[in-house]
Amino acid sequence: MPIYQKIYDILKQVEAKQITFAEAFAAVSLLVGELEESSRLMGMLSKAAETGENKDLFIPLMYLERKLSIALKDEDFLESMSADLSSYREPMDLIVVLDNVRSAWNIGNMIRSAEAFLTKEVWLSGYTAGLDQEKVVKASLGSHENLPIKDFEQQDLDFYKAEGYKVYGLETIESAKAMHSVELNKKTIFVLGNERFGISKDMKKNIDDYIYIPMQGLKRSINVGNALAISLYEYMRQNGKF
Repeated sequence: MPIYQKIYDILKQVEAKQITFAEAFAAVSLLVGELEESSRLMGMLSKAAETGENKDLFIPLMYLERKLSIALKDEDFLESMSADLSSYREPMDLIVVLDNVRSAWNIGNMIRSAEAFLTKEVWLSGYTAGLDQEKVVKASLGSHENLPIKDFEQQDLDFYKAEGYKVYGLETIESAKAMHSVELNKKTIFVLGNERFGISKDMKKNIDDYIYIPMQGLKRSINVGNALAISLYEYMRQNGKF
């Protein structure tokens, strides 16, 4: 077994709490002498052994994963989110609709952002994956437990529109207005579409106004989850929460 793999297996035992940081440091010390970059790796391990914290253990682990060409996904690094109930505030008059969003990672990330920015509900339209998908739940970091996640129903949207909610579609089309130039309605519904094709034809029938996020780069395109986070921040800013 290669030296890198042996060291990696030892550190994974620490992560699983099968051995202590000190035991791992002692075991690895006997192996790293065969490596050219032993001082660098031992420096990482020394820091982890000194603090005994997982965040410091991840540094040598990721270093070794690159050496071993181990492919990891972003959600593998996520830790559980703890709730600070003392700072909890009631949800705002804000609903998010995810229309045919493909990536489970994006969906979970958007649920997480929606909860963080006091969204009342998240509606899933089309083939947007729900909480029956493990990746969605994992990426949401527990946020799905703190706000309703529902399947989209046209009658629900019609009801809220009758109650004074305005529906904004996030699209980079010619008629869209720069988000910061629009006075967002206090009762707002944000609709975000598929990562590649945007909002579906059926959903477009519900849009009252299109908005976009101005950008200065050559691509002028960002991840749909990032777009939602920026939009939620702007909504809260306009409503005096910052």
